[in-house]
Amino acid sequence: MPLIVKILLTLLSLSMLGQTPGVVTRGDLMKRSEYQTFDALPLFVDSLGSDDNDCLGTGVNACLTIAGALSRVPKLINTPVTISIASGSFAGAQVSGFTIGEARSTAAGAYLSIIGTLVTSTTLLSGPTTGTFDSGTAGTASPAVFGTATKLLAGWTVNDLRGRFIEITGGTGSGQVKVIQSNTVDTITIAGTFSPSPNGTSTFALRDSGTNITSGVVVPASINGAAGVTPNGFLITSNTGDATASGTSLSVGVSQCKFTNVGIGVTATGATKLLLRRNQFMVTAGGVFLTKNASINLDTNALMLAAAQIGLTVGSDVSSTFVTQNLIRGGSIGVSTANVSSWMMLGTAIEAQTSSGISMNGGVGQAQLNGNRFDCAGVGAGIFVLSSFSGGKLGVDLGGSGGDISSCVTGIDASGTHHFSLAAVWSGAGNTTAISVSKGSALQLSAASTITGVTELSIDGTAFTVAAMRAAVPKVISDINHGSRVYE
Repeated sequence: MPLIVKILLTLLSLSMLGQTPGVVTRGDLMKRSEYQTFDALPLFVDSLGSDDNDCLGTGVNACLTIAGALSRVPKLINTPVTISIASGSFAGAQVSGFTIGEARSTAAGAYLSIIGTLVTSTTLLSGPTTGTFDSGTAGTASPAVFGTATKLLAGWTVNDLRGRFIEITGGTGSGQVKVIQSNTVDTITIAGTFSPSPNGTSTFALRDSGTNITSGVVVPASINGAAGVTPNGFLITSNTGDATASGTSLSVGVSQCKFTNVGIGVTATGATKLLLRRNQFMVTAGGVFLTKNASINLDTNALMLAAAQIGLTVGSDVSSTFVTQNLIRGGSIGVSTANVSSWMMLGTAIEAQTSSGISMNGGVGQAQLNGNRFDCAGVGAGIFVLSSFSGGKLGVDLGGSGGDISSCVTGIDASGTHHFSLAAVWSGAGNTTAISVSKGSALQLSAASTITGVTELSIDGTAFTVAAMRAAVPKVISDINHGSRVYE
């Protein structure tokens, strides 16, 4: 067939299909893999790599930077995307401009996952990094007792393992990874519980993150106010959910990374479900900052804070907060919330904050605090609740299975028009003041709770005992001027 005839037939066929030669339609664009994902997309980052690579391989075939790998991710995400980062030091990155394509289920985890590398610890002062345990305990949520694992004659330096991870690599309990709350010469205590507990068949390895995020990106002042210039390891912002499905948002996971010398480890704002798991936040100006409809699951992390730092800051418009089996140690405040309707914290160690372990400002509908341990180390408050509202009372229900508050200047400090309910079993000892209510706060103490202090109850500055409250008929002590009261 002559060439001219072939050309004419091709043009005729295109015309019949409604297409114009040389013109790319929007539909054509959106079908291309550059614009959306069709299959799972694994990408890799390595200090041996180059951002000129496609980043689909490891080592020299990987990207050089996290930002380079993110630039390879299509903006419309329909399928899971994983960015695996090798050991080494890397700059952080901004995660923005992505859209979750449909109302995707996130039950299996994040849709955009940034995963560092856990390595066997190399900086122990003494003792083994691997071996077999001799025994262990599971721990319980009520009373709040953390799980333990013992290796006789291990010879570890006391608390040198704090903030590292223990992985059960074989035998009973295999696959569990927990953050270490403290250690003696032969026993490790985790934050939270084991299920099942390790025994003489359980092999272990002590882990740290080998992926160090050592520099970050600047957060605009519009997101974080005056702190807008603070560099962040990861800034997650301006992502959107599926416009056809109400309430959907992009699920982003960051795991197994160590944040050092960055202002804030992670900031998330906007339609983002943030999953942070097995990270180490070290020498940062604050662990995590959330605002503007973001939500978080903070699971098995170590936040080792310096003076004046805040572990987790939750803004007033955050949709949900789950804090599970973490170690939050040092700093000014462990967890700070403002006008959060509900949130949950399970099996977490909150220790040695100079101001308070938890600070709840404004209204809190329900705070489920189950099996947590507060150790103020002789300074600050365990739980501080302040109402900035006038008018009707605001409810704070510390439901669930209770916890332990010890060695605080004030164990629980409630001020303002709150109704504060300790519905479960709360224990604690070594506090200067166990419970303080003022300026109209009301606190209900369960019959089984045993929080003790030099002063057991302070009601607008006047000291009382729990026994006196329980002997009253009805079981209540109140201040007639402010309406503050404690009752059972």
